[in-house]
Amino acid sequence: MVNRKALKSKSKDQLRGQWKITVLITLIIFVIQGSISLGSETFKDTIGPSLLITVISIIVSLSIAIMSNSFYLKISRDKKVKFSDILISGKTWGKGMGIQLLIVLMYIPIIIIIGIVVGFIAIHYSNQIFMGSLSGNSIPSFEGMTTMIVLVTLVLCIPIIILGLYLFPAVILVCEDNSKGVIQCIKESFKLMKGNVWSLFVLYLSFLGWVILCIVPGVVVAIIAVFSFNEMLITILPLIIGISFLWLTPYMNTTFLNFFNEISGYNNKPIYNEINPLN
Repeated sequence: MVNRKALKSKSKDQLRGQWKITVLITLIIFVIQGSISLGSETFKDTIGPSLLITVISIIVSLSIAIMSNSFYLKISRDKKVKFSDILISGKTWGKGMGIQLLIVLMYIPIIIIIGIVVGFIAIHYSNQIFMGSLSGNSIPSFEGMTTMIVLVTLVLCIPIIILGLYLFPAVILVCEDNSKGVIQCIKESFKLMKGNVWSLFVLYLSFLGWVILCIVPGVVVAIIAVFSFNEMLITILPLIIGISFLWLTPYMNTTFLNFFNEISGYNNKPIYNEINPLN
């Protein structure tokens, strides 16, 4: 059983003296993602630029995920990081992208099934409404249909959550050793997570309180903005919410990488494969 309290305590110790660089890197990532979102919103009515920004957004998001895993893996192994440690080699990037694209392909059948089931429910309710309007019988409420669709969708999303938990170590494995192949990392990911899925899920839930606490200032400002009709407050709302996450994000990332170290055996072996030097 993974000791969550110990993992979090260790992560705080490893971040001591490194908050400045981790917060700065998190801020830069937020700015990049926000800029892309702003560009997407600006060109949403233009097909060409909108499609281009979408592709760029996907590539940037996947790349950030790989770089973050590599960066926080170093911190979780007691390295004093510098700004250049966020960079990764082309080999690591290529295999990391391959892993994430393969993961997306694994999600597609589940998403298709969800779409079919939800579509069937919507058609079923629509037919009942149509037949009820013709015969004068009672018509199912729209709220009932919506509730059913939401409940079924939530249930069908459980396999997606479980699959995501099983694949949690995949990208980290290639960041640790980029000589491993894409399929090899996927297979090792399932092997490492066997018996550890619930522990990881509970670890995610253990940060829920912190996430809510970070969102509270934004909710308060949103309420004030609505009642005061203050457009300026609405404009800076994402900034207010994001400020707290500048510290929470490094804390969470380091903890999850320490979880990986625990299940991979790194913490229990005197000799373990070191992270490949980043070129």
